[in-house]
Amino acid sequence: MGIFSSVSEAIQATTRPVIRAANAVDESLAMATVYIHNRSVVFQDEDMAVVATASAKRQAKLKHELEDDDDAALIYEALIAKMSA
Repeated sequence: MGIFSSVSEAIQATTRPVIRAANAVDESLAMATVYIHNRSVVFQDEDMAVVATASAKRQAKLKHELEDDDDAALIYEALIAKMSA
């Protein structure tokens, strides 16, 4: 039995550093995954705000253009009516 015990201990001693390294990599990957997920959530929120702001600015510009030009407003209303039909 002594030889099997020695072989078992030698194998365990050899594999322990590998197992520790694998566990460290696993923990690092878990932290990286959380970091990436958090960045993704923040990016989505900020992107929605950027898109909403840009859309509001385009709509405000269009509104001012239509208020300043009666012909353009009539054409716009006619196009909206066609698209709604």
